[in-house]
Amino acid sequence: MLPYIPIVTPRVEAVERSANTTPIATNAAAMNGATVEQNGSDNGLLDKFVDPALGCTPFTAPNPTNPNGSSFESIAWACGLLAATRRLRVFCTVHVPLHHPLVAAKQMATGDHIGRGRLGVNIVCGWNEDEFQMFGVTKKEHDARYAQGEEWWSIVKRIWAGEDRFDYEGAYYQLHAVEGAPRPFGDADPPMMNAGSSEAGRWFAIRHSDLHFDAVETPEASTPRIAESKRLARERGRDIQVWTPVGIVCRPTQKEADDYLQHVVDHADWDAIGYLAGLHAKEGRRQTDPQLLVHSGHNPLARRALARGSYCVIGDPDAVVREGERVRLRWRPEHTFVVTSSTRVEEEEEQ
Repeated sequence: MLPYIPIVTPRVEAVERSANTTPIATNAAAMNGATVEQNGSDNGLLDKFVDPALGCTPFTAPNPTNPNGSSFESIAWACGLLAATRRLRVFCTVHVPLHHPLVAAKQMATGDHIGRGRLGVNIVCGWNEDEFQMFGVTKKEHDARYAQGEEWWSIVKRIWAGEDRFDYEGAYYQLHAVEGAPRPFGDADPPMMNAGSSEAGRWFAIRHSDLHFDAVETPEASTPRIAESKRLARERGRDIQVWTPVGIVCRPTQKEADDYLQHVVDHADWDAIGYLAGLHAKEGRRQTDPQLLVHSGHNPLARRALARGSYCVIGDPDAVVREGERVRLRWRPEHTFVVTSSTRVEEEEEQ
């Protein structure tokens, strides 16, 4: 059992979808002083007759919608929290294709010493095309990214094991005279988690992870898959926890919870949600991948707005507890942990 694993509940601010957040208004804001033609026939006249006659190429200013907002660098953020706390285990996220394993191993070992053994590592093998383009890195084929992740993690583990200088010759890394000290605090490796519902991602977790984030449609539908993941890990001499995100809205009454959920849906930034769904769709996931539904337009709007498509629990305190108990009893034979995340939406002033 891993001690001191916190539940992190990030603050999510939904952007009200109104005339000010539509692509047309967005373009007008980006093009200071521009005139927006609201009449559809006028727009059609411009597009079909005026622009071609003048030899103009229609221009659309980039939509500045940012589905991720701002964030701190993960390892530095983790070090700050570890220095300011005594009991929490803090996980940093490391993007494999964008972080060299030697540098990352040193950074993470340093953070683990700052926290005296309380650092955790979340390994991301990458999927977001925008991130790769921003760094000027070519995104590899899906399964190849996990193959690179296996090499990356094996290098980090060898450094942390305190091996003498070694060479590494792999498909993705060719390293010579590798060494790194100190080892993580107490000569014990930080626990590692990764999220991956594809076959390649799931097998990566079965072979290497201590905690695996997997997609869940319903507790009933997911129980056999979770049991199989844990069994396959045990057959390889490993014990793995399986986690899943759950979006929770808890209000004094069921009606208040339902009304608040509708508020979330009505004020969500659907441009950002749709953009993320489009990025996931480009991944070409197999039909057996539960993550396919999570980011699909067929998933209920509430799940997509509240928890990026993940399982949700909506209700008064008693209803939330009952559902939590139902999930616990459903998954108890496999000792599966459920991570809960609350969503807070900036509400309009009611005074």
